[in-house]
Amino acid sequence: MNREYLDVLNEFMNMSIYSTDEVFDKFLTDPAGKMYKIGGHKFYFKPGNRNDRILIVAHADTVWDTRYDLNIAQKAKFNNLPKKSSYMVEDRHFYYSNGKDGIGADDRAGAAMAWILKDTGNSILITDEEEVGAQTARAIMGNHDLAELVNSHRYILQLDLSGSKEFKCYGAGSEDFKTMMEINTHYSMRPNYSYTDVKYLGKKICGANLSVGYDEEHTQDEFLDKRAWLQSLKVAMKLAKQKHQQFYVDPEFEYKYSLAKLEPQEFEGEVIEVQEDNENGME
Repeated sequence: MNREYLDVLNEFMNMSIYSTDEVFDKFLTDPAGKMYKIGGHKFYFKPGNRNDRILIVAHADTVWDTRYDLNIAQKAKFNNLPKKSSYMVEDRHFYYSNGKDGIGADDRAGAAMAWILKDTGNSILITDEEEVGAQTARAIMGNHDLAELVNSHRYILQLDLSGSKEFKCYGAGSEDFKTMMEINTHYSMRPNYSYTDVKYLGKKICGANLSVGYDEEHTQDEFLDKRAWLQSLKVAMKLAKQKHQQFYVDPEFEYKYSLAKLEPQEFEGEVIEVQEDNENGME
């Protein structure tokens, strides 16, 4: 079975990192889902058919999308983008050999998992523009009907976190939800900081972002550990298939587990005024 799952991963990893088209086209081969647009922001949604369904989320864009980088857009204009044949696959890792762009495991790795989990009876949401401020997720929650649709789920499971054996809630959590995730995944929770789609989707219902095995994201050194990916797929599959409780966000959760609270910055010493010195190029 691992071979079958790795074949799916390989298919997604060989989709262009410069566009979302191939990812969305793949999901559209499932007739139960459709593409939608709201205010110019597009997303794919497949409704779940379980009464206790959760919302499984991944994103189709990468930081190397031609819309986000003028230099990449210029290369695309003159058909000068690297080909996927530049990928190298070792026994354990995906990495890139051309030394220019990353491999797009953020979030091709998560999208591949979402595809594998699409028939578990849960809803599937594939967003766009996560890498530029989670714009699609924000647009969804800015629409009353779509926000109610999101909130009709038991909780949100996003597949888009770096590393392995960790999850993160970004404030979209509660003590009960944190405990459930720890018990069922044996993963540890990172502090609440930064953002991703679940930060904005999880305003009423809880949500967590699960590690999917990539590291050095947004750089030319990005790589994907296939064993870590398979481990998280197994965990995501367990979460997707089990009976789901309802979890609502505790407003105090974000502060309680914030990075600032867990890792306070202390300063000792005399406070002095810094004088400008334009002659020496100081600002």
